[in-house]
Amino acid sequence: CLVILDLNLPRKSGMEVLEWIREQAQFRSLPVLIYTSSGQEHDHVKAKALGANGYEIKRTRMPEIVTWVRDVMNRWLVPNESGSARPDG
Repeated sequence: CLVILDLNLPRKSGMEVLEWIREQAQFRSLPVLIYTSSGQEHDHVKAKALGANGYEIKRTRMPEIVTWVRDVMNRWLVPNESGSARPDG
């Protein structure tokens, strides 16, 4: 399981959603990747402080998006040799 979360949502901010996810005992270890158009340093810092596992600025070109999706799948969803899909760091 993996959550890819935008910061700019219509009713709640992505930060509020991330904070809620981390408050739920059953979701604390759920990987959450922020994928947003915000390149603001304070957003990156806050997302990490709230427990985001990664932060990516949205790509605009399709080949870059496809590469990013493949990287996410390989890093987070495909088990490695130890049987875990989550990276060590």
